[in-house]
This record gives sequence, C-alpha cells and structure tokens, in this order.
Amino acid sequence: MCEIKPADESVEFRAAISQITSERAIAVHVRLGDYFQEDKFGILDTQYYLNALDEVDPQWRTRNIWVFSNDLDKAREMFIDISAQVPSITWVGDTGKSPVYSWQLMRHAKDFVVGNSTFSWWAAALRFDSAGKICAPQPWFRDMPTPNELLPLDWKKIESKFLTLERSA
Repeated sequence: MCEIKPADESVEFRAAISQITSERAIAVHVRLGDYFQEDKFGILDTQYYLNALDEVDPQWRTRNIWVFSNDLDKAREMFIDISAQVPSITWVGDTGKSPVYSWQLMRHAKDFVVGNSTFSWWAAALRFDSAGKICAPQPWFRDMPTPNELLPLDWKKIESKFLTLERSA
C-alpha cells in the first residue's frame, strides 16, 4: 500500500494525529469559500449536519467533533447551536501549509460527516479506521446530478439540505 502523508510532520502535527485518533472523533467537513460563488454546487446547511451526526452516532453529543473547513469563521457561525451541545469541537482550517496536512489529519477520525466536496470524500474513502461510519449528502449537489456511483454502498446517504444564498445586486 502506498503511504500518503505530508513530507514534513511537525511535533504539533503528530500530537494532533494522536489526539484525533485517541478521541475516536467524528470528522465533519464544511465546504464553504468558493462554493458561495457556485450556486449549482450548494452549501449544505446545519440541518444536514445535525441529521448526519444523528445517523453516525445517536450519542454524538457525548463525543468530540473535529470540524474541517476552508472558512472557519463562517463554519463557526453555522455550528453555534451544535457547539453548545458537545463536550469539545476542534476547528481545523488552513494550517498555513499544504491542504494535505488537514486532509491527512481528517483521515485519522473514527467517523465522518462529509461535505459535498472531494476533499472529505477522499479522506473518508482512505480513512485509517475502516470500521467507522460515514454519512454523505444525497443529492451531492444542489442543482446538478450526483455523479454515478459516487457514494459507496456502505456510506449512509443523508437527505441534503442547502443554504439559501442571498446575492447582492
């Protein structure tokens, strides 16, 4: 098997891997950023994430959640109600290095709630704990067909709920 990992793993990075693994955390991916400019992709709303968390583990409120996003400020706004329900949320954004650091860290989670993004799709598909549960949005996009055979049969499909984006004139 090919080893996929960052070229330079710092002490802090190895400690984060140890923490996410020992916590048997749920990785949640919230794709934002450029998705605000692409209406057809759609940005999943908080209700999708709540439904997916309930499916991953009905006891998710007792677990630590790691939220991965390319826009942590907006993700924090979206998750304000969820944040109040869990013992801990670890927020993982741009590490200042290659995105492979966040992606590699995400692969060490126990369970996954993927966003409609290949970033979290590949992290879940190449996860280290093959016994973990994975939930994914169905349909994948707001206004485009879901690619054929995108979601593996053992992934739980959760009805997509999308944010309504307001455009400035």
